[in-house]
Amino acid sequence: MYTGSVAGAYDKHLGELISRFGQDVKLYRENRGLRMTDAAEDLRKRYGLKIDQSYLSRIESGQVDIKLKHFLAIADYLQLDVSALVASMVAPSGIEYLAQDPYVFRTLVKLREDLGERDALLSLRRFLEWLSDYEDRRKKSDQGKKRP
Repeated sequence: MYTGSVAGAYDKHLGELISRFGQDVKLYRENRGLRMTDAAEDLRKRYGLKIDQSYLSRIESGQVDIKLKHFLAIADYLQLDVSALVASMVAPSGIEYLAQDPYVFRTLVKLREDLGERDALLSLRRFLEWLSDYEDRRKKSDQGKKRP
């Protein structure tokens, strides 16, 4: 049996996860150019869910304790990797940071579409190497300016 403090901490963590999932749903829905009404209708038709715009809005705002079947259907509908989504809710990484900016998100999606997954990953790796080299050169330049 849970004590009040453990249960309270659990409820707080669960609330944070639900809120984070809702934020992710909204982000991915908007980045795909889907209106909430259309998404709710598609979810009803494709997955047989009893869901409307109001309920989807409450999911996105983290106000509802989402059912597992809704979680899985929404993830499938938005073409989200469920394991990555759960992992991101539990242990956030830089992926969420990149996905928060709709321009960056769309640019990365276009990069993958235009180049293919392998070449897009290679391009991103090269960019990060270039960025690291750039920062190293900048630091050396800044150090040189500080010397009298």
